[in-house]
Amino acid sequence: MIIHTFALSKSLTQQIDQHFDPLFEIYAAQHQKHHIDLEALFDQTEVYRRFQEQNARHTLFTSGKGALRMISQALTLQDHKISVSYIGESAARDPQFTYFTENTKENILIKNFLAEQLHLTGEINALPHDLRLGALHQDIARARPHLADSTILFINLNALRWADAPAQSGNNPSGLTTEEANQLAYMAGQSHKNQFLVLYGLDHPHRDPHQLTLNSVVQILWYYQYAAATKPQIWPIPEDRRQDFTIESSMMSGNLQFCKDRLTNQWFHKIPFKLAPELAHHQWITTSYDEYQATANEDIPHRILEWYDIA
Repeated sequence: MIIHTFALSKSLTQQIDQHFDPLFEIYAAQHQKHHIDLEALFDQTEVYRRFQEQNARHTLFTSGKGALRMISQALTLQDHKISVSYIGESAARDPQFTYFTENTKENILIKNFLAEQLHLTGEINALPHDLRLGALHQDIARARPHLADSTILFINLNALRWADAPAQSGNNPSGLTTEEANQLAYMAGQSHKNQFLVLYGLDHPHRDPHQLTLNSVVQILWYYQYAAATKPQIWPIPEDRRQDFTIESSMMSGNLQFCKDRLTNQWFHKIPFKLAPELAHHQWITTSYDEYQATANEDIPHRILEWYDIA
């Protein structure tokens, strides 16, 4: 079950329904839709604080400015640590995400940054958990390991090119296409770890008389729903689909374990240290065939090594 929550101005509520309802009719038994007032956004705090007790996954689309503040407050009220992914043109220029990261330092294990644009970030060297816009354009499948282990996926609509989301702030002609954003949402939807998809940045709806932005948002939500309901990555992998690989590495005292789902062709790696009980769900992390090959050649990728640091 996925619960889709909309915290929008009253003028946008009917518009989003016109796009959402026809597409989601096929998943009537697998989703719920709720509208809440912008002033009631902080009433959602318990949903995000008690995420490990949830039997459903949640999406949130809001035109307000307080969503990430609410989520950061929720995370600081509990003891679990999570991984998050951010999709936007520049995290450093995003005051909502900046507030979130500054106030949840003790609650975040790994932060992934996807689709940032070099000319906006000013950071020449990408970090292990960065996957910039150009890299995504070249091979969007590289995003899967980043997204699949993230409890929360944040999407600022400025990650999309202006032509696809003219209601965003700014007018940047470069960015993700809606189709690419759909693919990223699909990857997150498949994940057995992801619990939340949060979309924000609907800052200037008056600039979008044709409702292209709302159309793009509903498509993103639909592909997230489709993946979760129809194409989920089953975990643990059924024995008849699982293929195990063991690597003897001079860099580690023990062997390194990988496995592949032969049906979905998705790869996983077992962190070679026993994690604390509250981190046990990260004992196996999503990887790629390229990362498996690099590890087999005694060149463990930095992205994996950073996961080792959580032990």
